[in-house]
Amino acid sequence: MKSSQPFILLGLSIAGFALCYFFMKRIQYNDADTEDKCNTALANDVLNYKEGGSCHAWDGSQCRKGTFKNNDCAYEGSYFPLLFLLLGLVFLGWSVYSFYINF
Repeated sequence: MKSSQPFILLGLSIAGFALCYFFMKRIQYNDADTEDKCNTALANDVLNYKEGGSCHAWDGSQCRKGTFKNNDCAYEGSYFPLLFLLLGLVFLGWSVYSFYINF
């Protein structure tokens, strides 16, 4: 078990980074990478307005996926990407540490 521990931890680290990437893709749009593109996409969303439907929302640095609520495009924040990034870093550090201790 001791000799495989660094590799198991490395696998957990990679899984943490992959989950971080997955959750980031769920909350942001790649096609609208500037404020103008995001606002143009939001204008198109408003034309197809449906309560609870998806919309584009600029948060100051990126275009986020939101939903229409009460005639407004609202987006929710998520701590999951940060959590998985931190877990990935912890497992990576632990993997490196256990590699040097065991080998």
